[in-house]
Amino acid sequence: MRRDKGSRLRSGAGTGIFLALLLALAPGAAQASWWNDQWAFRRPVQVQPEVYQLAAGTVLTEVPVLLRLHPGNFDFDLAQENGSDLRVLAADDQTPLSIQIETYDPAAQMALVWVKLPRLEAGRPAGLWLYYGSQGAEPAKEAGSSFDVAQALVYHLSEVSGPPRDATAYKRHAEGFQAIQGVAGIAGKGVTVSAGGDHLSLPPLPGLDKSGFTFATWIRLAAPAGEAPLFTIAGVKTRLVLGIAGTTPQVRLDGQDKARTPELAAGTPLTPGTWQHLCLTAAPGGDLVLFLDGTEVGRQPLAGSLPEGLQLRVAGSLPDRTAPETLAADLDEISLAGVPRPPEWVRLQAVNQGQEAGAPVVGPQEVGNQPMKELVYLKTVLDAITLDGWVIIGLLILMGAVGWVTLFSKTLSFRIMGRQNEAFLALFDQQPDFLAVAARHDGDFANAPLFRVYEAGCRELAGRLDRQGAARLSPRAMQVVRTAVEQAYVEETNAFSARLPFLVMSVSGGPFLGLLGTVWGVMSTFAAMANAGEANLAAIAPGIASALATTVFGLIVAIPALFAYNYLAGSVKAMTTELGIFTDRLLAMVDERYGESSP
Repeated sequence: MRRDKGSRLRSGAGTGIFLALLLALAPGAAQASWWNDQWAFRRPVQVQPEVYQLAAGTVLTEVPVLLRLHPGNFDFDLAQENGSDLRVLAADDQTPLSIQIETYDPAAQMALVWVKLPRLEAGRPAGLWLYYGSQGAEPAKEAGSSFDVAQALVYHLSEVSGPPRDATAYKRHAEGFQAIQGVAGIAGKGVTVSAGGDHLSLPPLPGLDKSGFTFATWIRLAAPAGEAPLFTIAGVKTRLVLGIAGTTPQVRLDGQDKARTPELAAGTPLTPGTWQHLCLTAAPGGDLVLFLDGTEVGRQPLAGSLPEGLQLRVAGSLPDRTAPETLAADLDEISLAGVPRPPEWVRLQAVNQGQEAGAPVVGPQEVGNQPMKELVYLKTVLDAITLDGWVIIGLLILMGAVGWVTLFSKTLSFRIMGRQNEAFLALFDQQPDFLAVAARHDGDFANAPLFRVYEAGCRELAGRLDRQGAARLSPRAMQVVRTAVEQAYVEETNAFSARLPFLVMSVSGGPFLGLLGTVWGVMSTFAAMANAGEANLAAIAPGIASALATTVFGLIVAIPALFAYNYLAGSVKAMTTELGIFTDRLLAMVDERYGESSP
């Protein structure tokens, strides 16, 4: 309702805002295909095949995709603190997909989520849905199934202590490890290898000589190396080493005689100080292929057989070999698959993990239920309010607080006055001598306006009778008594209306203060838009909404103040009428008994 009122004050862009909000608030508009009502929010996610330069006809299945969340595409305040309520669904909005949360840090406003994409076809974007905002949701299960069955192991290297752990369902955790952990990686944390003993020992994977393999990692070379091993795989008779010679990746296949014959050297060297994706695929009876940043940089037919995979190590040398030069580099996202991956797969991993443009596109937030929508819209408006708007809102809140205090205090006071007035009148009517009430009240009517007027009249009457020493008062003395009673009457009626002007100020001034904030906010919005040199509804909508918020606050203050004033004014009128009637009655009784004209 508040947004509708604000939009009626505008034409043009304001009409567009009104229609957009009206459509957004239409019942069931966002819930037509909502997966689960326990999740309050969702965002569309789209994976664009053209970003990965997939050749026509290429189809990749069960491919892991890294989804990066940050303040630009995700509101961490609306999800659970550990991200356990994150869910990713397929385009049909019915099929949950396997996900793995590598990092979820609401303090740093950053999350890394791996999603197993069922199918990605060249020329056809893959749509997903990201759901969040479910209180009490348990973490998604099947985290290890975010990778296909051919993926033998994946080390995200996000640990800050202890050996790296395998992120696949196989749980092939590192068997030996020595390196510096917790360094900034290409995706979250990484490790640094520099000393002679730094290494990562992998569990054996027998059968790689028959199936082939794909080794991939992100590397940031610290300095050129003489000839340092990066990945070593050994069998009974052979050993394959992917190393760095200077800055050039190269592959050697050594025989049982420990001969070292170069098999393949990359045509493009590494750039020291830069994160780069390095990948090696090996197919039995096929080719050794080197990829750098998703691009093929070397290919050579395999001369001989592959090692069986009985010993695997990243950095460092195998125990039975003479230690070569030490590799000095940062590493991240080490993976080993039991099949040679196609070039399209390798390119997708390199672009998706290493480039912001390669990440899936996360769309605008959608809200599943009407009450939660109102909270989200309200949060958006409050976040956009500027300092000058908050100053006006602060004044309005102060006015509203004074009005509410006035309402409650006056209501309580009038109730106490009403009860004591009734008790006083009951006693007053029972006494044959109305002056006797003053001596018998025992302080029971201290808050009764009728009694205070009566007491003022009795006090003045008793004084006049004592001074004159007569049973009757002269007309001038009666006038003095009348004046004393009327003065008490005026004082009481003035007390009835005390602080009511604050409500009048809230009723009349609140909307105008709010309007001042709105006009100022609209001017600021259009001035900012002029400086930016662009005009669109999405850019001006938050500013206009925040500007209208001051008018909303003005109405929030004024409307209750109006009701409160009318209620209290009616109570004042009733109390004043009752007091006037009693005053006339008291003066008539005094004149009847003590006036000179009385019989």
